[in-house]
Amino acid sequence: VLPYVALVQEKLRWLRRVVEGVQKLKNTLEQPKHSMWRNSGQEGAIRVAGLVGGSKTKFSWLDVDVAVCTIEKANALVNAAIEDGTVGNIGVVVMDELHMINDDNRGYILELMATKLLALEQDCQIVGMSATLPNADVLAQWLNGNFYISRYSPVPIEEFLVFDGKIYPAATANQFYKTAAQLNEEQDRDLTQAPFQKLRPVPHRLVQVSPHPELKSPLVNAVVALAVETALKGYGALVFCSSRKGCELDATIIAQAMPAVEDTPPDLTEKRSDLLLELRSCPTGLDSTLEKTVPFGVGFHHAGLTTEERDIVARAYDKGILKVIVATCSLSAGINLPARRVILHGARMGRDLVAPSMLRQMRGRAGRKGKDEIGETFLCCQQSDLEEVAELMEADLPNVSSCLAPEKRGIE
Repeated sequence: VLPYVALVQEKLRWLRRVVEGVQKLKNTLEQPKHSMWRNSGQEGAIRVAGLVGGSKTKFSWLDVDVAVCTIEKANALVNAAIEDGTVGNIGVVVMDELHMINDDNRGYILELMATKLLALEQDCQIVGMSATLPNADVLAQWLNGNFYISRYSPVPIEEFLVFDGKIYPAATANQFYKTAAQLNEEQDRDLTQAPFQKLRPVPHRLVQVSPHPELKSPLVNAVVALAVETALKGYGALVFCSSRKGCELDATIIAQAMPAVEDTPPDLTEKRSDLLLELRSCPTGLDSTLEKTVPFGVGFHHAGLTTEERDIVARAYDKGILKVIVATCSLSAGINLPARRVILHGARMGRDLVAPSMLRQMRGRAGRKGKDEIGETFLCCQQSDLEEVAELMEADLPNVSSCLAPEKRGIE
């Protein structure tokens, strides 16, 4: 069970690759005569199906071994299984991104689905997973289960704060907070005096100032410089922006700062041309901004694109055809585009700061197992936001609570 269609589609592809060639034990349930898999040559194979909103597929639990679905579809599947008496066939329910149970709009559906399985006392294992869940013990008590905390990271992550053209190490939120506090203190002191020289945080390195008028803002200049540097080293960069317009603007400026098309290896140029043809064949045609940025290995990913366009862009990035993707903050949890370097263009969505859990989601995209030795995150902010950003980095993740309580959605 996954919260977003993009995650369902990706997990569906991954699971199908995992079970390819694996045969089921002979004592499993026989397939019904009407089974969609009968006479397909896959009778003994493990069958994985995906269900998202709007899909017309109808099947019973006799037709499918693994169903990958959105929250709403998963709940509908459980309801159908209860009605037709096959709920006992459900062996495991895996709820990924379990912190979504706190979501005001959809969390109650996840809660109801698990409650039904618990109330029916089925021999069904419920597994919940989350990277942003502070009170896991409460959920474990509700699910009558055990909980485990793992701090293992397959790729070490290095974190940095970028401010006024300077890059400061921020290995922990506490260190980040101290750095920000010291930077604020500097503005009220005479830094020429010897006692205060010791307080000055030491930048990891500096961002080179650009003579181009589009890059006169130190914030924009830092974002572009970090993204281009990553691409030139052959790695992938993921830039998060607060708006769709910001995404397209950043993608355009980054593309302009990339090496000329004639300096790109011929095979890569050909792949990018093929990518443009694929995008042009979409029902909506080729987006005018992507037409300008793709030849330079830069794309963007926001809700203004169709699902098909976003999938094409994501696959191209995953294959290394695109080196830089610019995405909106709101899509941070709904995409799985790991990058060597994650760059946050500010820490706001509109006027408001991003929530601590969303910030964790964005930073969690850094580091690709099997492709990168390390992951890096760079939070680029303006002087006016420095203190609030420091508090955000220190903020605790919010505890999850029931959406069925009277003060929230309640039970109708």
